[in-house]
Amino acid sequence: MVDFPNVSAATVRHPKPDVVFSYGTAGFRTKGVLLDSVLFRLGLLVVLRSRSQKGKIVGVMVTASHNPDEDNGVKIVDPSGDMLAASWEVYAGRIANCADGEVAAVLQEIMLNEHIDASIPAVIISGQDTRTTSPGLVAALHDGIAAVGNARCIDMGLVSTPMVHFNVKRANLGLPGDEEAYYKVFADAYRKALLGATSAVSPLVVDGANGVGALKAPKLAAALGSDASWRVINTEGRLNWQAGADHVKTKQTFPDNVDTVADRTQRFASVDGDADRVVYFYVNENGGFHLVDGDKISALIALYIKDELNVAYDAHSDMSIGVCQTAYSNGAAARYIEGELGVPVAVCLTGVKYLHHKAQDFDVGIYFESNGHGTVLFGDGYYTKLQALEHKFASDASVPQSRRDALVRLLNLPELVNQAIGDALSDILLVEAILRQKNWTIQQWDALFQDSPNRLLSTRVKDRKPFQPLANDERRLRDSPEIQAKIDALVAKYKNGRSFVRPSGTEEVVRVYAEAATQEEADTLANEVRDVVLAV
Repeated sequence: MVDFPNVSAATVRHPKPDVVFSYGTAGFRTKGVLLDSVLFRLGLLVVLRSRSQKGKIVGVMVTASHNPDEDNGVKIVDPSGDMLAASWEVYAGRIANCADGEVAAVLQEIMLNEHIDASIPAVIISGQDTRTTSPGLVAALHDGIAAVGNARCIDMGLVSTPMVHFNVKRANLGLPGDEEAYYKVFADAYRKALLGATSAVSPLVVDGANGVGALKAPKLAAALGSDASWRVINTEGRLNWQAGADHVKTKQTFPDNVDTVADRTQRFASVDGDADRVVYFYVNENGGFHLVDGDKISALIALYIKDELNVAYDAHSDMSIGVCQTAYSNGAAARYIEGELGVPVAVCLTGVKYLHHKAQDFDVGIYFESNGHGTVLFGDGYYTKLQALEHKFASDASVPQSRRDALVRLLNLPELVNQAIGDALSDILLVEAILRQKNWTIQQWDALFQDSPNRLLSTRVKDRKPFQPLANDERRLRDSPEIQAKIDALVAKYKNGRSFVRPSGTEEVVRVYAEAATQEEADTLANEVRDVVLAV
C-alpha cells in the first residue's frame, strides 16, 4: 500500500465545508469561497491521473466561464487535450466529497484500482481566469500537487481555458504549446487561410466580457499584424457583467460600450469570461440589436467546407460532413443545413462531451451550441482523402490553380481550429477567414436563414430534481408528467411554438428555452414556462 505522509497534514489546511460537490460537464462549479478544499484535493487527484497515463501531462483550469465573478470552478484536462475521462469524473466526485480524515485512504483506493506506479513523475499544467478568488484557489491546487510529491506543475497564469487545452495537447505531442506558441500557430494558419482572398481587411470589435479574452485578444491581433484590425471593448469592468457572449445571447441585447450610432457599420464578436465561446452581432438598420449565434457559425462553416470541397474535387466529394446540435439549436438552422446544404444534422444531449463524441463519427464534424461554444473535428478520413488528392494533383499539370488553392486551404484548415475544445479566439479567426474568402458582410452571412424568434432564460430553484429530462430526449421531462403537460399546453397556444426546460448539471438552476413565430410570443412563452418552473 502506498503511503501519503504529507497529505493528511496538508488536508487540515484545506477543510471541506458542509457542501456536496458535483463534477459535471463544466467540472466543479459553485461559489468561489467554497472551493478551497476541492482545489486542494484535485491537486492530489491530477498527480494520480498523470501517473496513470505514464507521466503524461494533465491540465487544470480554474474558471467558471460565463458565470459572475463570485462564482468559480475547476475542470481537468486529459493528456489528449480533451475533457477528463468519465471514469475519473467519479473519482473527482469521490475525493471532493469524502471526509477530511478519509482523503489519504481514497487516494490509496484509486492507486490500487488503476494500478498506478507511484514512482512515475507527474507533470501538471495549470491556468486561471481573472476571478477574484482564482489566485487563492490556484494556491490550494498547487498545495495539493506538492503534498503528493514527485510532481511538477507548470503554471500558465492568466490564460483562457482553450489555451490550457491547447498547451496540454501539444506538450504531450512534444510540440511547443505555451501562450506565444498559441498566437504563432493560429496567426500563421489564418494567413494561409486567406490564400486567394481578394477582399480587404475590415474592422472587428471584440467584446472581451471584462475577462481573460480582453487580455488575450489584443495579443492575438498583434500577432496577425496587418491581416487584422481589431478593437477590444469591455476590458476592465466586472467580469461578465453587462458584457460577454452569455449576456449577449441570453439577453439578446448589446453589451456595454456599444454606440449604436457610431458603430452602425461595425461587426462585433462577444467572447465569454474564459474565452471558450463566441457569438457575433451587429447594429441593424433601425439601430437595434441583431444576434448571429452558434447556429449561424455552424451553418457558415458547413457551407464553406462544402464549397471548398466542391472546388477541390471539381464535383461532390465522398468526404462525410456532419453538424451536431443540441435541443437549444434554432429549428431554422437544421432546416437550412439539411435542406439547403444537404449536410446531415445530429441532435445530441446538451453538453460539449456529447457533441464532441458525436462529431468524431464524421470526416468533418462541426459542432456549436447556440451559445457559441463549439469547434470542428477533422477525422483520419479527412487527411487521408485530401492527401490522396494532393498526390493526384502533383502528377497532373492540367489541374487549375483554383482547385489547387482550394486544396491548400482545406489542408490548412485543421491548423486554424482548436480541435481540443471550443475556442472563442480561434473560432473568430475561422469565421473571419471565411468572410474574407467569400467577401461577405455579417449581414450577408446572417441572411443564410432567418432564425425562429427565441428566448433563453435561467432561473434559480430550490430543487432541480423534478426537471430531469428523458435519457434519450432532453426536451421532455422524465419524472414530472404534470409539469410537462402544463408546458405542452402553453406551447400549443403559439404558432411554431417550441419550449423545454433543462436543469443545470452543477447548480440549482433551470434553463427555459422557447421558440415562436414572433419575438413577442417567444418572450411570452418563455416567461409563462418559467412561471410553471417557479411554481414547483
